[in-house]
Amino acid sequence: MALARLAELGVTVKVITGDHPTVAARVCDELGLPPGDARTGTDIDRFDDHQLAEKITTTAIFARVDPEQKARIVRVQRRAGLDVAFLGDGVNDALALHAVDVGISGSALSYPLHHWHTVWVSVHYRTASSWP
Repeated sequence: MALARLAELGVTVKVITGDHPTVAARVCDELGLPPGDARTGTDIDRFDDHQLAEKITTTAIFARVDPEQKARIVRVQRRAGLDVAFLGDGVNDALALHAVDVGISGSALSYPLHHWHTVWVSVHYRTASSWP
């Protein structure tokens, strides 16, 4: 499975979504990604950047987050010295895609793409687990 291979390579996968935490946890379960702790946008707003950096290490799911909160999570991770990639497919992901080292998008965004390094992918998500 692709997620297992990423883990073998030392890549930590986080889910950052506007969806409900229960939905995100269910998707993680179906994909075989341990859900770990879940935080919401409301939680994120209560943390200063130092506290958020600490929470990121144990949090696998960030749910009910808005575009600025997504970007803040990315910025805090980068300030901690981590290389960050972000897969986003909509306008709500544009701020986070702008803040990452590598942005991955599977659909056209109305945001000007020359503002960040973007990898365009055309993938049927069902077959992603068959990648080498």
